[in-house]
Order: sequence, then C-alpha cells, then structure tokens
Amino acid sequence: MDLSEYSGQYPGLQEYRCRTFIDLSGYCRTSDPLIILAVKSHPASPERRIILRHTWAQQRRILGYRFLPVFLLANSGHRAEMESLVEEASINGDIILWDFMESHHNLSLKEHCFLEWLHYRCPEAKYILKADDDEFVNPHSLVSYISTSVKKFPHQVHGFCQSRCPVERWGKYGIPFSVFPYDFYPPFVSGGGFLYSAELVPLLLKASSTIPVFPLDDVYFGLLALAANISFHHELRFRTFGLKSTKICRFQDVLVAHGLSRRRLQEVWDALPYASPCPPSDEEKQEYEMKVKSVQESDSG
Repeated sequence: MDLSEYSGQYPGLQEYRCRTFIDLSGYCRTSDPLIILAVKSHPASPERRIILRHTWAQQRRILGYRFLPVFLLANSGHRAEMESLVEEASINGDIILWDFMESHHNLSLKEHCFLEWLHYRCPEAKYILKADDDEFVNPHSLVSYISTSVKKFPHQVHGFCQSRCPVERWGKYGIPFSVFPYDFYPPFVSGGGFLYSAELVPLLLKASSTIPVFPLDDVYFGLLALAANISFHHELRFRTFGLKSTKICRFQDVLVAHGLSRRRLQEVWDALPYASPCPPSDEEKQEYEMKVKSVQESDSG
C-alpha cells in the first residue's frame, strides 16, 4: 500500500484528530450490563432519528440489560441543519457530533473516532451494536443472541460476513490500484449492522494507531479486526441486504434488517408484539427433514 498515494487520494483521513462538538461525557454511567446502540446518521435526517427514538433506539431495560442509543454525526456544512441538530441534541441528549465533514469516505472516521469515544467516554459498555438509521433492530432478539452466541464467541465480531469481496475500481466504492493493489478485500462484516463485545475495543483502537483510515468504513473495520487478530462470526439474522418478506412475523427472529422506510419501520414495530409465529419456510422444512433423516440413520446404525 502506497501511503503517499493514499494520503494524496484521500486528504484529511490520516491527519484528522477526533474532536467533538458534543461528546456525551458521563452518558454511560450505569451499574447494569450496557448495550450501546450506535447509529450512523446525517444532520439532514432528523425524521429518521425521530422514528428510531420512538421504536428500537431508545433507552430501555430487557432481562437485566440496559440499552442506550447513540447517534453518530458530523458537520454537514449547512448552517440551518447544524443549528437544528444542536437543538435536537440538547433536547434528546443522545448525539455525538464530530467536527469533520459528512461524506461517504468520512464514514470511516466515524468508526475510528467512535472507538476512541467508547474507550475513553464509555468504559461501562459491555456490547456494541453498530447500525444505520434506515434499519429495524429487534432488541429482544439481540439480548437472546448476546446471551448465547456472543457470550460463546466473545472474541469475534458478529454480523453478515463478506469473504473475497472484489475491489471496485470505479464509482462510489472505487479504490485506485495504487492505493489497494489486490483483487479482493480481506473478510469483513457488512457495515449495515454488526455486534461485538466491548472487550474488543482496546484491541481495535490499538490497531487503529497503525492501520491507515481506509475510505470504506466496513472494509476499514475489517482491516482493524485483521490487525487485532479478531475473527468474524457469520450470522444470517443480520439482514444487512434487506428482508424480502412482507410478513411481519419474519421480523421476530431478525437481529437487523436494512433498508426500511420510516413508515414501514413504524408499522413493523407496532405490529410485531401481536404477530403470530410464521409457518416454517420451505428452506426451514428441508433443513428440519435433513436433520430428522440424519438422526434416524444414526439410530439405525
């Protein structure tokens, strides 16, 4: 990797030092096991944040766990938006605001600076869910998943893992050959939603002191994990590419579902507590039949 070319292509990523206008000092003080719901958002999207605060991104307790939402934002460059955002932050008290400019490449700075914030401002955190502001998250499924899979595999990042993802050279996700000369990225979890134990924060933060800030946030997090010797746990219930089914019951076991409109998110949230369980899908039936057959063959042997 040519670091001079890298800095030339993406000025500011390497030199930036995390500075906050709003840092939520003391926000995480609690004696309960704390789950941070960290949501990447934009100053121009207050309506999305309103819906999230009325649905899954609000303070609550479930089975002894305390949930705290944190919205991650930067400067949009528009005075009216920023004045409105500062007022929103003073009312809701759940926004971290950094002084870098919002952009696609600068989403990686949110990853980098949020690790610093967790380490220095939120040492009480036990688990961190990263999400976007156009997603549905099921807090009850999250607690269940933490109590089983995350506690079983605490040294892994849990999400929808992508392996041998090809490097694009053009367009929004284009990376020049001089910056990254390989055909495929190392494994990473989709940035639309992933979960990890706070035990990993010091390791990831240490890695960030040696790994350049890569201009694609999910790839950057993957590079940090690789440098920190942290592996990934692939979980299909992180629906970071969306959930095609229109049935409300399909959201009962989902951890994250990406790409919901504000109206659909509210609809799912309101209806989910009253939804009957979905009948098994053809895929689930086939999997069950294969398990039964395997057990029968084992017994007959």
